[in-house]
Amino acid sequence: NVIDNDEAYYLRVYREGDYVYKGADLGIIVSRGRMQTEQRELRERAKLWTAAINAEFHGEEPKAVPELYHDPFGSKLF
Repeated sequence: NVIDNDEAYYLRVYREGDYVYKGADLGIIVSRGRMQTEQRELRERAKLWTAAINAEFHGEEPKAVPELYHDPFGSKLF
């Protein structure tokens, strides 16, 4: 349970060793209260959460370009 504004639940999307790219969503934060202003700017607490979560990740350049598998039936549309 997320009870107060200073608590949040973080759902990590990537596992160790997964291929990520700049701008990829590393996870999802669920919290009480708003993380953005009405003008869609990040509030200070959102910036703090983002910095703390990013500090837990480490990335390195791949030794070779990974071969990406494309599943033609992997669409969310059925």
